[in-house]
Amino acid sequence: MSPVVEQVIVVVGGTRGIGEAIAADLALRGATLVVAGRDEVAAHRVAHAIEAEGGRAVGVGCDVTRQADCDRLIEIATTTFGRLDTLFANQGVGGVGRPMIEWSEAESTSCLDVNLLGCLNLARASHAALAADGGGRLIVTGSGTGHNNTHNSGMYGISKAAVSHLVRQLALEWRRDDIAVNELIPGPVRTEMTGWSDEGTAERQDDFSRFAAQRREWLKDPVDVTPLARLIAEFPANGPSGQVFCLNGRLL
Repeated sequence: MSPVVEQVIVVVGGTRGIGEAIAADLALRGATLVVAGRDEVAAHRVAHAIEAEGGRAVGVGCDVTRQADCDRLIEIATTTFGRLDTLFANQGVGGVGRPMIEWSEAESTSCLDVNLLGCLNLARASHAALAADGGGRLIVTGSGTGHNNTHNSGMYGISKAAVSHLVRQLALEWRRDDIAVNELIPGPVRTEMTGWSDEGTAERQDDFSRFAAQRREWLKDPVDVTPLARLIAEFPANGPSGQVFCLNGRLL
């Protein structure tokens, strides 16, 4: 095992929701954090909160749809802290909840650019750093909708299905470099993106309750995802790879 206390970890999409919870938890365990997101002010806010609790962190603005931003993110991590042990590709956009053909071209493109191509951009940027010093870990946030079709998941489900395939492809190609690549599926979580958080509309929160009751699903808050995220980050670089680690309360 590789305790997170010894690791330099980048959390992309770490400015809110699941990513922010993961970054805060890993920092409390002693990891050194690079918190990244499109909102640079929010990234600095999360980093400063970690430092206020005695941790080590920097915030970086990063738009994963831009290769130059991803390259800069990894350069900052390795220049500031000397190495990179684990990267969480937790960025994502949910998009609209309506039938497939009602997604506009712009909505579909944005979903694919952020959810899928953003992971590929991060993979290109991070490969050399993760391969150095005995290998590392790439952990990608997936979704049950990428493994099972659901009504109105639209391009989001398609993007996550492609992400799952990308995880397996990179796991195959990067095994020789001792880089473990795995998929973390949180299941339904109360976040701003899902609209099921306290800030969501009453209609969305009622929808979440009905969804959970019908499927006997585990309703989660972002902090509920952190134990599994930490476990995957502690696996050795030559450990499990190409695997799906899931917190759904039902079969995928």
